[in-house]
Parts: sequence; structure tokens; C-alpha cells
Amino acid sequence: MLKFMMLGVLLLAVAGCTQVKANKSLTAKDVFEKSMEASSDLKDVQAHFAIENLSAPVDPEQKKTTKYDIQSVYTSQPSLLHQIVRISQTGTEPGDVELYRIDDRLFGKDGKESEWEEVPFLLTETFGSIYRYINPAMDLSLFENFKDEFELEPADYGYALTLTMTKDQFEQFSQQLGPEYGGAFQDDKAFLLVERLDFEIVVDRNTFFVTDFKMLTDTTTYVGRDSHRTRHKVNATYSYFNDVDAIQVPEKIRNLTK
Repeated sequence: MLKFMMLGVLLLAVAGCTQVKANKSLTAKDVFEKSMEASSDLKDVQAHFAIENLSAPVDPEQKKTTKYDIQSVYTSQPSLLHQIVRISQTGTEPGDVELYRIDDRLFGKDGKESEWEEVPFLLTETFGSIYRYINPAMDLSLFENFKDEFELEPADYGYALTLTMTKDQFEQFSQQLGPEYGGAFQDDKAFLLVERLDFEIVVDRNTFFVTDFKMLTDTTTYVGRDSHRTRHKVNATYSYFNDVDAIQVPEKIRNLTK
């Protein structure tokens, strides 16, 4: 009996070594492409977003930091998105916004006492232009042009794809995101100083779903004697893939959709 137990342990050890070797044979590009392919199987997801945007012109009194803490649940059948957003901004009291997206309509209220109303999708653009690529799940098409540039590193339960962009790469990247990130490239008189352009995408080794996304861009634009520092930090986590509870839409919102 002991020999059979030892044989079983040995076989498990060999299988484990084989699995590790197979995992090591994957390249960063392999993991990226497998994750893009797997995204078509993702129907429901729960997410948490921590977003911080710093705007610091020359005048220190105009320096402003805005933070968004967003709890999100999404289902595809039916197409529903429920989010609770905590907004903190320099010089103002923190506030809460609750949102429901039903198909192509967005409903929200500001605080517990306010009434539900239909709001424009422009509201979510205040979270930053990167938001449409990370919500409700990670859209890797944002990095399609850089899939050959990622480095592959080990991570708990998966793979970490890391990328530190060059200034030229960031110019290409910013074209997808707009002037919020690439304004300096549109001004011939501007000079962009890059401090940090770091990205990390963590992928589950079994499902190849993206579980984490981190971004830190820190740049300063100089035009003559003026300067403007801009820093964007994003930390997104995804979980409960295809296993979220049904979203309960308030009756008042259901009445508004009729």
C-alpha cells in the first residue's frame, strides 16, 4: 500500500513539473492572445476600480486630485450594469453616486435622498478616458499594438504582463485615449517629460480572464515657462467570472424605462 501511495505522489510531482514546464513555454504574446480569445466567453463579472487623476499646473492653488472608487457588477443576459461610485476631489466633500445601465440607457442618483433620473453617458467620461476600456471588464484591444512589447512574469494563480512604455509608444497609445493623455503631442511648442509609464495586466492561468489591471502614467508638459504635471493611476480587479448574483433593478427605474 505504501508503495502505491509513493507512486501516486511521484506521478503528481511529475505532472506538476510538466504543467510548470508547459506554462513556462508560453510567451507574453501567447498569454495576451489567449486572454483576448477568452474574453468572448466572459458574460458576467464583478469589478472594483480605484482611479486617481492629478492635475498640477504651475499655480499651486490650481492643483487638483480627483479619486473615484467604483464597485461594479455586470451581467450580459439581461444587459445590466450596477455601480456605486465614491468621488473625492480636492477642496470638496466626498460624494456618492449610484448608477444603473440598462442596455443603452443610464440612470443615476446623487446621494440617498435624491430621485432616480436618466443621465447622459457623458457622466462616466468624468472617470477618465481609460474607463471605457476597463469597464465592465478589461478590453485588451487597447494594447493590441503593443502585444509584442510585454514582458511575462510569474504571478499568483496566473501570469503578469508588464510593460514600461517609451515616449514614442506613449504617443501612439495616447492617440486612442484622446487629449487627456496626449495633449502634449498635439502642440508643436510643447515638450513632454516622462516620469512613469507603467502597465501591468494579470491573467488567470486556467481561464485566461484578466483578474487585475494596473496603470501609472506620470508626465509633465512644458510650454515656454509654463508646466503642467498630469498623473493617472488605475487599479482594477475582476472576480466572480460568470458567477454573479442577479442585479435587482429598483422599481422606480423600471418605471422610467417603460
